[in-house]
Amino acid sequence: MSFRPNLGLWALPAALLISTASCKRDAPAPQAEAAQAATASETKPALQIKPIDLEGYRQAIRSHKGKVVLVDFWATWCAPCVESFPKIARLHRELGPQGLVVLSVSVDAIEEKDGKVRKFLQTYGGGFETYILDVQVFDDFIAAVNEKWMGQIPAMFLYDRTGKLRREFYGVGEVDEVERAIRSMPAETP
Repeated sequence: MSFRPNLGLWALPAALLISTASCKRDAPAPQAEAAQAATASETKPALQIKPIDLEGYRQAIRSHKGKVVLVDFWATWCAPCVESFPKIARLHRELGPQGLVVLSVSVDAIEEKDGKVRKFLQTYGGGFETYILDVQVFDDFIAAVNEKWMGQIPAMFLYDRTGKLRREFYGVGEVDEVERAIRSMPAETP
């Protein structure tokens, strides 16, 4: 009988470590957009951060049928995520009234939900549906979300009004491209 370690327990930390080598813990966000995002979020209702698994993810997409949905995967310790988050919040503020729904999914440890994740959201804004990933095997989750996704963050997935995945974006530099893609989507359901 040979010993085989349960790699599932180490899959999320290993995947995040490997795929986010450029991330630094507690990196500062761009101050102007962060301040604007925080001010905008002050008028929002109480912040809710809900655990989400694969079925919950699929249900969240389905529940917004008829709207364009942008899902943003991020972490508090990822410098590119910290940089892109206020930009995503700006897209939500500007394009939400036109039918954009932003779903924010933190890949921080579930135990960080009421600590670091809540503090991050209070600092950098949001005002949109926020989840924290709660899965046993991260690799299975990412493969189900998009077979091209290798687990790197920030990762953004754009769904059309029918709930079909149209585009995926990886990295902070992609936020401008995300905005162009959203603005180019048809205004009505096909």
